[in-house]
Order: sequence, then C-alpha cells, then structure tokens
Amino acid sequence: MEEKERLLFKKAARILISLRDSSKRWILSNLAKANNATFVYTSRIVDKLAKLGLVKSEKKGKVKEVKLTEDGQKIAEALSTVIEKEKVQTQQPQQPQQQQQPTQPSQPQQVSQQQTPQQAQQTQSAEKQDTENKKEKKTTQP
Repeated sequence: MEEKERLLFKKAARILISLRDSSKRWILSNLAKANNATFVYTSRIVDKLAKLGLVKSEKKGKVKEVKLTEDGQKIAEALSTVIEKEKVQTQQPQQPQQQQQPTQPSQPQQVSQQQTPQQAQQTQSAEKQDTENKKEKKTTQP
C-alpha cells in the first residue's frame, strides 16, 4: 500500500506543479489530460487542495477553472525542486566497482571496503581452496 500512496502523491504533486503554468487556462479536463489522470481523480484532488487553501476554483459555465493560491504557488515551487533533485539523483551513474588486481596464491587477498564480511570470508576460503588444490596437483605429478 505504501508504494500506491507514493504514486498517488506524485500525481497530486504533478497536478500542483502543472498549475504553476499560468499562461494556460486550467480547467479540470485539461488538467487531468496533462497529468495522465482521470477527470474524477483530478476533481477530487483539486477539491482537497482547495480545502487546504492551495488552489481556488471558479465555476465558469459548465467548466471549473483552477488556479494556484499564493500558498499553493510556494508549495508547487518546493515540490518542483524536490522532484528535480530526485531526477538528478536517479540519473547519476552508479560508481563502478573497483576491479581487483590478481594476487599471488600465497598472498591472502586484502578485503576491499566494498565487500561485506561474508563476501570477504568467501573470497578467502576460495583462495585457500585454490592454494590447497595447486599443492595437491604438485605432489601427485610424477
């Protein structure tokens, strides 16, 4: 349920952010289309935002025109900033893991900072097994 709530919040945030564009006449149907939401969902969100004092809506004939209030403008700006930061963080490439240099079998491999203790133990066990196998091959050869 938490993931669903997050998605709903993102749609509501996008609706608020869309309303920042005051060059457009925002009626519910246009607002719903612009945010890939249903008319009913958009209408409910706008009603909730109006109760919070973030938007004001005005019935003009058959349509309901929606505009941000001063408080709504501030929150829409803040949400826009947060979403942009989130996009930047998710678009940054992951740092590649350092490739380990091959080591001599007689030298134990140093544990890198990226390994968990379990991984380090497995690596050391594998190296120990390799060393034992090599010793065994030398003793069995004629």
